[in-house]
Amino acid sequence: MSRSAMAALGAAALLTAYAGLALAGRYEEVFTEKSGRAYTPDTNIWIYTQSFADRFDMPRKWVNNDLKGAYAVAYRVQKFPVGLRYMAGDPDKSMPDRRCILDVFVSSDAPIPWASEDTAAFLPEPPDASFYVLPSNTSDRKARERLGVASPLGIRSWYKSEGGASSLFYVRRYDSNVYPGVTYVSMNLGCGTPPRTLVHLFLGNRVKAHEITLPKHFLQRLNSEWYRKSRGPAIGEYKRLMEK
Repeated sequence: MSRSAMAALGAAALLTAYAGLALAGRYEEVFTEKSGRAYTPDTNIWIYTQSFADRFDMPRKWVNNDLKGAYAVAYRVQKFPVGLRYMAGDPDKSMPDRRCILDVFVSSDAPIPWASEDTAAFLPEPPDASFYVLPSNTSDRKARERLGVASPLGIRSWYKSEGGASSLFYVRRYDSNVYPGVTYVSMNLGCGTPPRTLVHLFLGNRVKAHEITLPKHFLQRLNSEWYRKSRGPAIGEYKRLMEK
């Protein structure tokens, strides 16, 4: 390979590495084709208040002031690069690992009863190297538990729908001051059938919790995304797995 070709390849690699690293700018000028350069597309389904859109210069089409208790909520079906391997390790008997994620941005003054004094934490997830480093002594186990692997990460979270359905899900990461006055919490909902009616989401415990109301309009969009990226593909993948 010529020196000029290698330089071009290196420049392309750097461009790819930094394409998703945006420190500031308007959403549409950074994360859409309007950027005029390589960009990282947003795969989230959003809903947020007018004040959140104004502060962070987000697209106005996702503003909905029926959202209560949060500045913003985002949902996505996230496919991990490392699949779930079955059948005695046969690489042809693997299922893609999908996570259905709900991120919320709330006021830092929200009455959330944190389970830890840590202001931020995260759960190790594949393919991060930290996911594969397991504790073998007491002090390391306690450190791992503090990350929420064997106990709640920061807080518990659950929801109740108008139809009476409820579910408990785990917090995968949080930052109690991601921006001045803003707390960020990311949760794994599991990829079972999501609710379709009005949902009350709770961050905390059964005694004290912060409540967020997710309106029906957002849940309809969420359900469409779930079926398109999780339920539908999973059915086909399972059938192909059984046929091998």
